[in-house]
Amino acid sequence: MCIRDRTWDLVALGDSTPTGYGVGADNSYVQVYAECIEQDLGVGVVVHNWATNDTRTVAEWAEEVRNNDELRDNLRSAEVITIWLGWHDVIPNIGVPRGGPCYPRTQEVDLDCLAEVTSSMELAFEDLLAEIVCLASPGETLILIADVGIPPLLVERWKEDGTFDDLKQHAYQVWREYIVQAAARHGVYVVNTYEWRTAGDRRSC
Repeated sequence: MCIRDRTWDLVALGDSTPTGYGVGADNSYVQVYAECIEQDLGVGVVVHNWATNDTRTVAEWAEEVRNNDELRDNLRSAEVITIWLGWHDVIPNIGVPRGGPCYPRTQEVDLDCLAEVTSSMELAFEDLLAEIVCLASPGETLILIADVGIPPLLVERWKEDGTFDDLKQHAYQVWREYIVQAAARHGVYVVNTYEWRTAGDRRSC
């Protein structure tokens, strides 16, 4: 990407994490990343954060990109697009840390239920990225989709329940592979966010 403009647009799609849930919008990774771009490249960054705390699924996000004219205009103008999605499909079906239809409080994990939930995510991620790259070419726009890992609260509780191995595979690894495959097809970068570490200041770039 050639750095020509002194102001860049960063468009963020996603769920509660990019909204800054629990830390505030000014401390979300979206804002921190925008500051890193400014420091590293000497450009101003205007953030268009479309993330929501509503349980909007990946398929619903694809529809939003398809039908929301303002969002489409933002994506067309973006130099950077970040995407953090997936758990809002799964969490309503497993509960936090359990209690959804696929992970009842008093029964075993329902793997057939999880398979039904996650199988639809393959086409959903494909549709979403196809819509985005039609508006923003990966050759001109840096498009980043997060491999978000498993929220620490879920890891802790699943291990306590002795269900970690099953749930890691059937509630996460399955749709993680869909992200990786769809990203490869569309020239989108996958960011392994759970491997990121800071030294000292957590805002370190």
